[in-house]
Amino acid sequence: EMSIAIYAETATRFRVRISGTEYPATLCNLPTVVESWKTSDRKTHYKSGDIGQVLVVHHNEEEAARAQVEQQDGLTPPTRRIVR
Repeated sequence: EMSIAIYAETATRFRVRISGTEYPATLCNLPTVVESWKTSDRKTHYKSGDIGQVLVVHHNEEEAARAQVEQQDGLTPPTRRIVR
């Protein structure tokens, strides 16, 4: 059985425990707002929210130390280097 727990260390640094293994994580601000949509019948779509942050889980502490809180790239290829 898989279990997930998230613990805050600071406003942007977290610890994520997945099935007993703990990983460092960083809360990152996206350069643009991403809209999320949902549907129940695959015909009608409803806007369910705006996403401005993502929690990035890292493999080790060194990777987490290099992580930037303010992201320069968006989530899709057209938004690569959207902030200069």
